[in-house]
Amino acid sequence: MAEIFWLAHGLPEPERHHVQELARSYAEEVVDEEWPLMEQGQASPRGWILIDDIRATLQGYEPHTVAEEGLVLGSPNAACPDQRPPVPSRSPHRAGRQESFKYTQSG
Repeated sequence: MAEIFWLAHGLPEPERHHVQELARSYAEEVVDEEWPLMEQGQASPRGWILIDDIRATLQGYEPHTVAEEGLVLGSPNAACPDQRPPVPSRSPHRAGRQESFKYTQSG
């Protein structure tokens, strides 16, 4: 999320603010809702909605300069296929809010 937040610095307004707010909302959702739900073997649908909104915003952005074109081509969006990534599962070893994850392939 940090990379997406910083990527947005190169976008013009209103896209810059919109992408940064989506990234911030996603991070808050994961920490406050997703991680506690994952302890119970559940997931937050709002997290997927937010990440889909980030992807759609970046995919829908039309660059107007060569510099903006480079941002879009080099963005994490290019690495976001239409299928969802593996779902992280909690490691039994963790300290405070710093989480350790191992990735497992989902459905």
